[in-house]
Amino acid sequence: MSPEKSALVLFTRHRLHTSTSVKMCGLDIPIKKDYKYLGMVLDSKLIWNKHIEHIKSKCDYGTNMLKCVIKTKWGAAPVIALQFYRAYIRSILDYGSPLYGVAAVCHLRAVDRIQYNALRICIGAMKSSPVQAILVEVQDPPLYIRRNYLASKEVIKLKTFSFNSAIMKSVYQLAINNLTSNYWKFKKGPMLAEAFINTEVDVESKYSKLPIYDLDFDAIMFRPTVIFPKYNESSAYNKALLRSILGRYNNYMNIYTDGSKSSSGTGLAFLVPNTNLHYKCKIPESCSIFTAETLAIDRALKWLIEVNISQNAVILSDSKSVLAALTNLNFFKMGNSEIMCQLKQRIFTLETSKRNEKADELAKEAASGTKLFKISPFYDLVNSARKNMRLSWDLHWQDFTTKSKNHYTLIHPKVPCKTPHISNFNVTRKYAVSITRLKLNHGKFPAHLNKIGLAESPYCSCDNLSIGDLNHIFFSCKNFIHAIKQLQEILITNSIPLPVNITTLLDTHNKNIFDALVNFMNSIQMDI
Repeated sequence: MSPEKSALVLFTRHRLHTSTSVKMCGLDIPIKKDYKYLGMVLDSKLIWNKHIEHIKSKCDYGTNMLKCVIKTKWGAAPVIALQFYRAYIRSILDYGSPLYGVAAVCHLRAVDRIQYNALRICIGAMKSSPVQAILVEVQDPPLYIRRNYLASKEVIKLKTFSFNSAIMKSVYQLAINNLTSNYWKFKKGPMLAEAFINTEVDVESKYSKLPIYDLDFDAIMFRPTVIFPKYNESSAYNKALLRSILGRYNNYMNIYTDGSKSSSGTGLAFLVPNTNLHYKCKIPESCSIFTAETLAIDRALKWLIEVNISQNAVILSDSKSVLAALTNLNFFKMGNSEIMCQLKQRIFTLETSKRNEKADELAKEAASGTKLFKISPFYDLVNSARKNMRLSWDLHWQDFTTKSKNHYTLIHPKVPCKTPHISNFNVTRKYAVSITRLKLNHGKFPAHLNKIGLAESPYCSCDNLSIGDLNHIFFSCKNFIHAIKQLQEILITNSIPLPVNITTLLDTHNKNIFDALVNFMNSIQMDI
């Protein structure tokens, strides 16, 4: 430890006693009110205002970079800008967020403003745009929901891997204090403690290290032979193709595996027709269908090893994703999957075919049965936490739409899975920004400019009697009669009944309709 790089911080809500003195190697250790450690600024009262100021100064640099390469009509496409936001700005906001998430609301609002400002720049929205609608438009949940998810993810890691036992004990004690201490009775509890209480992890055993480190190098690099039959719509052709493949392995034992996930639960099974042997079991509902399919193959391989059958075997599975993962040399992405590591170690011959109905039936029986195989892979638990984050966001948005009925909430009454004009359509930035501003109903048209105090009158210049909103401009403005007729012809061609309003058109998420709207704005030289 270097005395020159050290500092003394007394963590207390009471007044500091400056008479305290600590020496190291004959040198006095300076007393400070805050200190930066591992990228986090720890202040003596742990109110996190200094760290949030540090976050803001770092994120301002990224925001300024976005302003340099992005303008309303030109620059990086929104999808590229959002990638930069998530890689640079959001990663700064995420770091240590389960710790500073207990800060006062006034400090956390400053962090929220960083998110809102960056996302508004990414999609070209006006400053007056509602922030909750912007978050839905870019598919980025509110930060308080994301902080809860990150806390749950960290707790899952602590409960899954035993090499975190020292930290685990500290978080456990913190959770106990959170429930029993009078200090936390009227305060917001630590996020890790709350996540520890609310996150259930059911595992057979903890990992002392990542499972991939138990594998031999040859097992890691081993690529089993997998056949993916090229089926088509012809049933007769598919059956003939399957018979020809199985004919190559005429003397092999066939083992059919399958997994099932439904509202009644998650299960797996394997079937050996030659011996009339079958195995089925239920696994926790948090497990994905990928885990069920993988575990079905794993149980079949384990049975082969235990019975020590001299006959070669062929395993037939309908899970293309599992088989593709086994042949993928980039196996380190699955390094924390104990099941996949077991497969790599155990597998001898692995083939694939069309789904076997008997194995599928057994898997569905196992999903609704009572025999429970206790396993909760780390990545499935994290996916479950991510689903809970999405559910919390859905409830948050539902509450918002109940209180605020506006143009955007009519288009998206629920949080969509994606916004096509940002993520799917190959369009220019000007196109994407135009559609975004139409959806948000915040743009440079008379009604809105008057609302935010940038125009004296909300009326359109065509007659100074009609409100100059989007519906008036697109469907009844006397200044653009020819362009409106062309737009209506295109709408009729695309089976859109007239009359119609702008909200209905934007709710279609149809690229042809969006093209018509953007072309209309270009033809009337509308700068939205």
